[in-house]
This record gives sequence, C-alpha cells and structure tokens, in this order.
Amino acid sequence: MTIDENCENFDTSYKIWEMYKRIYKWSKYWDFENQKNNPDKGRKFAKLNKEGYEYYKIDKEAEKIQISGDIIFNFKSVAYQKCKKILETGLKTASESDKEKIKNHIKKLEYCEKNHFSKENCSLLISTGRLQQLKNNIGNDRGDTFMWALNQYFIGKSELILNESTAENVYYLRQFLNSFIDKGNPSESIYKYCEDFYNIDNRDFINRLIYSGSKTIDTVDRVCEYINLVLDFWKLRKVHLDGKKRMKIKRKRNIPIRIIININC
Repeated sequence: MTIDENCENFDTSYKIWEMYKRIYKWSKYWDFENQKNNPDKGRKFAKLNKEGYEYYKIDKEAEKIQISGDIIFNFKSVAYQKCKKILETGLKTASESDKEKIKNHIKKLEYCEKNHFSKENCSLLISTGRLQQLKNNIGNDRGDTFMWALNQYFIGKSELILNESTAENVYYLRQFLNSFIDKGNPSESIYKYCEDFYNIDNRDFINRLIYSGSKTIDTVDRVCEYINLVLDFWKLRKVHLDGKKRMKIKRKRNIPIRIIININC
C-alpha cells in the first residue's frame, strides 16, 4: 500500500472506487462518474440515477440520494485504543496459560490496525441520512454494531438507525432502507443487505456479526472475540473480492439475532 492510499479518503480512492463498480452488481443504478461529486482529490460520492429510483422504490424527486465509501471496522478510533488497553491490562494479571493467548491477540490487533486501510475493509454506505455519523456514534465505528442497529430497524424493534438524519433526509433514508425489507419475513432483510453491501451470504456468520454488535467490549475475552470476528469477516470478503471459491468459517454456537439491548463499546 502506498502512502497516498493510506489516508482519510482511502475508501473512495481511485482503486477502491473502481473496485466498487466491479463488485456490486447494482452499481449500474448509481452514477459513479459524476464529476461534480467526484473531485480528483477528496471524498467521492455516487448519485442515484433514474433507474435506481425505480429499483429502490424511492420517490423520483429525491435528488439528494447519494452513496459513498465506508471503513467497515475502524481500527484508528477509540475502539482500537480501548481494545489495546484491555489486552495490555489483562496481560499483567493473567495466568501463565492465558498470557500466550493474550499476546497472540495483541499481535492480531496490531494486524487489524495495519489493515484498517484495505480493500476487504471498504464498502459502500448510503450517505444521505448521515449513516456514517450514526455508525460512529453508536459503536465507535464498529461494523458489527451497525449491523445490529440495522437489523433492529428491519425487524421493527428500533429506529435508532435514523437518529442522525435530518427532518429533510429521514424520509428518503427510510425509503431506501425499506427497499430491503421482506414484508412477509422481516428477519430475512438483514441477509439481503449483507449480501448486497458486504458480499457475504453466510447466515451463521451474519448472525454472529449481529450478536457481537449487541455487546460491549469490556473484557479480554470480548476483545478476542471481536478481533477474531473481524479477521473472519475479512477472510470471507477476500474470497469474494479475489473471485475464489466460497470458504467456510467454523460455525459458532446457535446465536439469537432478535436482540434489543445494546451497550456501546
């Protein structure tokens, strides 16, 4: 990775912007070449085109619907520093048998920080309605907590996902999100979203994401669980991005996804 790529706008850099157009089958509904929204330097945005309004069933006068890049799991934020401190503090009082595990996960955490700017950690996210700000505020920019909140909306348990939207934009954000809802079986909606935006269709793993997103990170065990979750997420995405055969992630115990209580990281 070059120094130029390792920057604030990596998730909309030229290489990553081109990747989005290649990996998302629905990219044809977005105008990625709009020069007004895509400066040579700075953050890029794709605007919903006419066909896209029909595809997502959004009122055609909603000219403000835009999408941009997102760093899915933020390892340059408060969450990273908290994870590091928990592991380092735990190492001081751990038994000899646990010290090796903690040291191993400190190395894994350092790997995650180094791969913060990677293609596996980038996706598109609708920018209308300030979802990026919401994602940052409810879980220190944790992708799993965002998935939990989004699932809560899809199954009709909470509208936390709309909390950062303005009165002007919330109507259109709601329309966009509602296009993913399976009215006959709302619990199916999150699987469609994850397949569309994260290129992941492994339901057991998606359930694991949502369950983790409902929980705070406050112990050594939770830090280890979170790190391993992120690494497995990147492995699944890499398989898709590299065009390889689907890989298997070791199945965890059955995890309920209808969780309605969340404690921020």
